[in-house]
Amino acid sequence: MLQRCGDSGSPNRILLQPLAELKNQIGANRGQTFRFMRRHFTHALLILSLGAGAIAAAPATQVSGGGAPTPAQLQSFIARAIDNQHRDDQLLEQYDRIEHVQTRKAADSPVAEDQYSRIVPIGTGSFHITVTPNAQPADPAQYRQQLAMIQNSLQLALQPDAREKQDLAKYQKRQEERAELVSDIAKAFRFTWLGRETRNGILLAKVRLDPDPSFVPPSRIAEVLPHVQATIWFDESASQVVHIEAQITTDVSIGGGVLGKIYRGGQFWLEQAEIAPGVWEPVAYDYEFAGRKFVFGFEEHEKTEVSQYRHLGPLPQKLTFIRNELNNATSRHSGD
Repeated sequence: MLQRCGDSGSPNRILLQPLAELKNQIGANRGQTFRFMRRHFTHALLILSLGAGAIAAAPATQVSGGGAPTPAQLQSFIARAIDNQHRDDQLLEQYDRIEHVQTRKAADSPVAEDQYSRIVPIGTGSFHITVTPNAQPADPAQYRQQLAMIQNSLQLALQPDAREKQDLAKYQKRQEERAELVSDIAKAFRFTWLGRETRNGILLAKVRLDPDPSFVPPSRIAEVLPHVQATIWFDESASQVVHIEAQITTDVSIGGGVLGKIYRGGQFWLEQAEIAPGVWEPVAYDYEFAGRKFVFGFEEHEKTEVSQYRHLGPLPQKLTFIRNELNNATSRHSGD
């Protein structure tokens, strides 16, 4: 069944591709092989990074005078982590952004894929629009069609039919699983104060995260955490994470090792910056790891730069923004 967007007779009445194709494009991971490996590994480490950043965001317990925090203060950081992370997740849903992704088949091989995308949250995930390096639409006709698809999806999110309600329920479940994983971070690691050091001319606090041997993972994605050791650097004046580095210290078995395995030695790093007053989000991250799916070996080497965060607002305002953008794009096309 084909879907249509826009009011009857309006200039943005565009025949869309089947809704199934829209669903296939939402959250697309740029054609990567062995998706389940990447999803479990990177999602867990991103949550670890952002959760660690939330741990740092505790102005009420900020250490003064350059001294080290007490164990009680570190525990206070952890206690505040969940609420801070929920706020960050909710705010990210209101921003579109540009992602530049480079992938390699091996660490020392040439770039195999080099892609720029505009990421637009749509209520049940994110939609990827292919853009040029200067963030302009790569294909004007496809751009108009994609805007119409986004508009259609936002309308469905605001006035969901039966199928959309199912999609919203699935998305809400994923968000709940994400929140649970953030909670697991406080239980999965022991936090050690390492002091302060200067990075890029800025004095940052440094904390190490080591797996707690007593932690029992409550979910499949949390099974990654006991195999990770990480170090975070955060800006104490802003109470925000600036940089994190994580390593896989032991092999990670997927499905008891039957489905696959992620080998020890994998590495991940992430940079954050203030993208709006009081709002810090990732601006770059990189991961390199190897493993196997069933009996087939693979490697993943990917670097992502995130820029041009733009506040669109909650769903109603986002729909208005996209509708106006589509009208303008259609008008320009009609005038050509």
